[in-house]
Amino acid sequence: MMKNICLFIFLLCTFAISATAQLYELSSPGGNLRFSLQVGDSMTYTVYAGTKRLIKPSSIGLELYSGYRTADHAEIKNTSRSEVHGIIPVLNGKNTEIREDYKELVLEMDSFSLIVRAYDEGIAYRFKTRFSGEITVKSETAEFNFEGDPDIWFGEAEPEMIQWERSYYPYASIG
Repeated sequence: MMKNICLFIFLLCTFAISATAQLYELSSPGGNLRFSLQVGDSMTYTVYAGTKRLIKPSSIGLELYSGYRTADHAEIKNTSRSEVHGIIPVLNGKNTEIREDYKELVLEMDSFSLIVRAYDEGIAYRFKTRFSGEITVKSETAEFNFEGDPDIWFGEAEPEMIQWERSYYPYASIG
């Protein structure tokens, strides 16, 4: 009987903790990439390609010099979704235009928003604040907990280089 009561209390606590966290998902226009965001005491995201997990739960957030931390104010007040399919004209370069295709999720909190875009080629996010006056970011949490042990391709350059295109060299994962 005592084991059943302990199990019930454990399950109740687990449900109460998970009930406070909210889950938001966004897929790329082609549907292959999926971004999953869990918002609770912190913000953690996961990225999938099809059914394969590419990035394990990883934290994101900001801390300002004023002491404000996005993790402390991550209660979602409003959400909106949109989808963009268009063409961007290019002034210079070998292409005259670039396709612009993405789905967007905007999560609004008290003093900031998290904007996430899912493209067929990748995922992007940014924070947008609504504070009056200037703010200074003290630190940003941007974890990338990759699944497995992927190789790394890194564009090396000397500090004095000013060219935009660099050679990329493969490295074994540091994980």
